[in-house]
Amino acid sequence: MTNQSTNSLFKLIKELSYGSEFYYIEKKSISSIEEIDGHTVYSHYKKYNAPITDELINQHINSEINLAISIKDKPIIAFEYSGKNVYAFGVLLYKLAKQNSIKKIEILDYTIDKIVIILEPIEKNLKEIEKLSKKISTKIEEHLPLSWKIFPNYLRPDNGNLLKLPKEYIELPW
Repeated sequence: MTNQSTNSLFKLIKELSYGSEFYYIEKKSISSIEEIDGHTVYSHYKKYNAPITDELINQHINSEINLAISIKDKPIIAFEYSGKNVYAFGVLLYKLAKQNSIKKIEILDYTIDKIVIILEPIEKNLKEIEKLSKKISTKIEEHLPLSWKIFPNYLRPDNGNLLKLPKEYIELPW
């Protein structure tokens, strides 16, 4: 990874984790078992009650650890798509974001069969962001099958809204 790319990634992770009072680190074994919506959820992420430090970010970038944050109380919307139409999903989400006054669009993960995109609306009110996410979801449903998830899910606890932080900086291809 080039130095400029590393700097962009570091900056993106700092922005995503800004204001977080806690973070999660992925473990090889199960770290917690919780009951969510009547289902037992096994998590490999252990919660730490402290802000993310520059040292942790560097360890994450160097693949020494895998960091995640809860986005339940963050003014962002995350979409995760898994399927055969990754590029089409990204283009559609990009167009919908532009139509709905989205301030920032970032790709966190992009492979042949998966994409994770976050949108940062201009609006910072969480109730308004929830309405916007439902509006965008409805539009996506009109064009693509349900091979995607949206976060945050306000009915789930923090660990049900984890966003794995990126390992590389990905430029928007659109």
